[in-house]
Amino acid sequence: MTLSSQQMILVALLLGVSSSLGCSGGKSATAIATPPLIESLNLIVDPETAIVDFSVTDPEENEWVATIHYSEDLGQNWAHVSSQSLLDPEIQIAPPFLPIKRNWDYRDDLSTIPQADILIEVRIADLEGKVVTSRQTAPIAIGESEAPVFAGVYFPETSIGGLVTIQGSVIDPDYDHVTISMEWSPTGGAPWQAATLQQDQIILPPQSDGRSTDFEIYWDAQADAPEVISPFAKVKIHASDGGATTTYVSNYLALNTIRPGIDLITIGEIPEYMNGQESYQGGGTTLVPFKLSVPSAGTQLNLEWSSGSGGATVDSESLEVFADVSVLGHAPGENLAEYFSTTSSGATWNMPQQQVLPIGSVTLSASVKDQRGNLSDLVEYEIEVRSGSSANRPFSAEDRWFIDFSRDHFQIGLLDDGSGNLTPFANSGADGIPDHLQDLFTVGLQSQMDPTASTVMDSYVRSMIESQVIERIHLLYEKTGTSDLQPQLSFHGHGSGATSALGIGGDDVEPLSYALGRAVFDTRNRFFDDEREPGRGVFSSNMVQYYWNSYTFNQRFSALMPGIGSPIGTHSQDPLVLSPDFERTDTGNPPQANARFDEVWNAIEAWSRLISVVAAHEIGHAIGLCTNGHPPLGLFGGVSSANFTGPFTTPYHVDTPGNNVMSSALGLSSALVEGPSGYRFNELNQAYIAEWIVLEQ
Repeated sequence: MTLSSQQMILVALLLGVSSSLGCSGGKSATAIATPPLIESLNLIVDPETAIVDFSVTDPEENEWVATIHYSEDLGQNWAHVSSQSLLDPEIQIAPPFLPIKRNWDYRDDLSTIPQADILIEVRIADLEGKVVTSRQTAPIAIGESEAPVFAGVYFPETSIGGLVTIQGSVIDPDYDHVTISMEWSPTGGAPWQAATLQQDQIILPPQSDGRSTDFEIYWDAQADAPEVISPFAKVKIHASDGGATTTYVSNYLALNTIRPGIDLITIGEIPEYMNGQESYQGGGTTLVPFKLSVPSAGTQLNLEWSSGSGGATVDSESLEVFADVSVLGHAPGENLAEYFSTTSSGATWNMPQQQVLPIGSVTLSASVKDQRGNLSDLVEYEIEVRSGSSANRPFSAEDRWFIDFSRDHFQIGLLDDGSGNLTPFANSGADGIPDHLQDLFTVGLQSQMDPTASTVMDSYVRSMIESQVIERIHLLYEKTGTSDLQPQLSFHGHGSGATSALGIGGDDVEPLSYALGRAVFDTRNRFFDDEREPGRGVFSSNMVQYYWNSYTFNQRFSALMPGIGSPIGTHSQDPLVLSPDFERTDTGNPPQANARFDEVWNAIEAWSRLISVVAAHEIGHAIGLCTNGHPPLGLFGGVSSANFTGPFTTPYHVDTPGNNVMSSALGLSSALVEGPSGYRFNELNQAYIAEWIVLEQ
């Protein structure tokens, strides 16, 4: 019963409050009046007095109060006309709103006469004194004023563009304030166009000692004349004191507003079609959008820029980069350029672990200017920032790969058909001899099958080949003296301290296979891998069998192949050219020695190039290349519908423009291509190896 009473009291109180807030009682509000219109404001100047003439209209016929004000400096400062100069400083206005004329004894108010920088303003206030509208005259001259005089005008000495700074100075004989304005023409003549100035208004005060007043004009030439080249541009600068105007016309100016461009903003060097800035072709006509995910620390952001056609070089110091969220204590929109190292063609931000990006979506925007000040278009790039924890990093632990040339799974040799024609073979089963050594024998890069019977020259060549293979694997993973794509990943010719291993040599265990190698795919490199058991690793026996009769193979190896050429150690020049002291560039070398060296080196290079590409490919699978699907879940493995993937895109492989290490088809001829056109990991794979991107789970 008590609880019910309390509830009833509470409800009653609420109802009481509600009724007190109702609209039926209380003082009604007064509607806000619509401001009147001031029409036909004029000032008629006589030698001793002036007539202020204006009219007011108000359809609502309210009562108002008008006051008259004047300025002697083109509106910089205002004063109420004095009671001595105007009989009724406050003019009562009421219907029927007749025209208003008031005599103003300006000599009682103005500090000097003549002057030409006078403005009159009429202000209308309500009966409570609140100004609701106003109107000004144009600048007015009282007395015989003289026009301003340009003391000097100075332009940049080079061609102009972007935001142009023009300097000068003006003297007004009557000590009037002077207004500066400007026009421009791309041809140096009519029609002239009003210039877009950075300043809203340029008003110059007079100097009390009669000296000239300096001015600066900031002309946005790029806004007025975008993408224009003209050697005949001119500008007109007008100096006006209200009573008279003086115009300065420039000489011809070389105008060039060709803007530079930011060609790419990306992670690492990933092109737009793989970095999420462009959707890719899905099934049929479907376009599939995607975004890259990057770790919160340790990524690399790159910008590339260039001059416009006919434009000036880019000013790298003008770079502006900002984010739409707070980054490293910088508020959204604040410039992050301090974190970038710049070159003439771009900028890079290598983010160390202590620089942590905020988790979530981040949109970066960038612009740059050229040496003339022309501003590029703003380029935006959106990424997703994810945790950089070890669970998301393929190389959170060091991965030391042992490149093992000693495995023995096959019996390898050459079959003679009885007519002197030799054919390579590989039969399953160990024979106590490393498979790779036997493969080298079949192409003439060893003189003996039995390693215990190998000569010094055999050992020297075998050591050179193995070191070349490992060195080229390093190069493919961009591990050089000046850069290291992934310091946690390394390759060695010994097993000491190894965490993973790759076997080199022998054949595939699958009959009639054309595979050059095989490895277990390991998503995000979660485990250390041993790719030395049969059916895994690099199948150099299969390479020899596949290419045995090809033109390129014979061009490289026929001079050494058994039965055709002279294998290592059997040529008269071998003791000389296979000595560590032999220098190919020595001008004292016998021609036949140089020729033999070239034969040997051509074979060594071809072998090591092909073996290293296949080895890098299989190691790639073992460290997580190429995860199927598009980012942020995959690396375009198996995405054959995209317009940038070729016919050798299959599950866990991607065939992108150029010779891609992770294509499903590799070849000897392509392995021999040198320089930027040779085999390489595509830019998305490089970013994965470097841990500049994150594959989400």
